[in-house]
Amino acid sequence: MTHLACAGAPNPWVVVWKTGVPPLNCSDWRADAARWLLHPSDLADLLKAQIDADGGELIVQWQDGAHRFAGLPVFTSRHLTEGRHLLLDPSAVATVFFGPAQVLLDEYSNGKAISGAAEAVVFNFADLAVLRPGHVVMGSS
Repeated sequence: MTHLACAGAPNPWVVVWKTGVPPLNCSDWRADAARWLLHPSDLADLLKAQIDADGGELIVQWQDGAHRFAGLPVFTSRHLTEGRHLLLDPSAVATVFFGPAQVLLDEYSNGKAISGAAEAVVFNFADLAVLRPGHVVMGSS
């Protein structure tokens, strides 16, 4: 797994935007298949950030039905801590499920018993296995 640290740069996202997606240490890396994974608050900050002060162009843009940074789709997850980000090829990771999904019917919390409403809650325990570490870049800003 490659680690990127952009400390000391005025805005590490602008550096990546201007220099392009960082090269990875493997020959079969396909940059067009890569995806960004960010914490939602980091994406919110980037949605307000401009590439340069007087240009008016934002770092993250909405194109083809997805937020994009440096031309690659951006997804969010609260499982990343703020300030951490991943750039990965989705084929380099596998989702591993621990048992079947568990469904719980909640008819009582938040006053549902009074209103007669119900909510189905699905619990699914899973983890990610990194199959090709060279296709995953972990960064911090």
